[in-house]
Amino acid sequence: MVADPVNVGAFTLSAEQVDQIDEAEDLRVTDAMLEAVPEPLTSELVVSDGRVYLGADPATPQVGDTRISFQVVKPATASLVGVQTGGTFAAFQAEAGDTILLVEEGTHTAAAMFQAAESANTFLTWMVRAGGFLMMFIGLLAVFKPISVFADVVPLFGTMLGAGLGIFSFLLAFALSFITIAIAWIFYRPLLGIGLLVLALGGLFWLVSLGRKKKRQRMGMPVPPPPPAPVPA
Repeated sequence: MVADPVNVGAFTLSAEQVDQIDEAEDLRVTDAMLEAVPEPLTSELVVSDGRVYLGADPATPQVGDTRISFQVVKPATASLVGVQTGGTFAAFQAEAGDTILLVEEGTHTAAAMFQAAESANTFLTWMVRAGGFLMMFIGLLAVFKPISVFADVVPLFGTMLGAGLGIFSFLLAFALSFITIAIAWIFYRPLLGIGLLVLALGGLFWLVSLGRKKKRQRMGMPVPPPPPAPVPA
């Protein structure tokens, strides 16, 4: 049950703002509260450890018994960041395209609220990046796995090849993840995005060169020597 309306001073909060006020605490039920429950439920309910219990005996619960607990958000001071619209607040439209509508319990400065929101957004962004890298690594490993399965005819060779494919998949997923992140950054921070893209493409080129070198070695072809160092004039 959510109070309607929820006011902060002379302003009424929207449902989106109310959802951000989530610092609830347990509400312990008392026998006096239970007396307000209408019949015939009152005779079937008992108070046990601050919760409502529906069943024969709280000490020996049975399948089908129910425990009901409550939480409450008590009136408190709140801080908001948004745009005043009539008697409420709306989201602020940022130049980057995002909307900003912040609500926190307690007294906070705008700078502190922005800093907290930025930290939370940074943490979430890195979690998404890590999840994307993990999924890419697993996908590449699944693509290359049949090669090591075919090589399992010779168990030791199959194990060694599987370990090598795992390392290769990890490095390739790392390079491709960097390319994805760099492309996303180019629009907002061109210098950083281009730098990451060059670094990722360099790593990808190194992997391709390494693969070609290994292929020549397996085929018995001579590996071309590195270019000679320039002689100073």
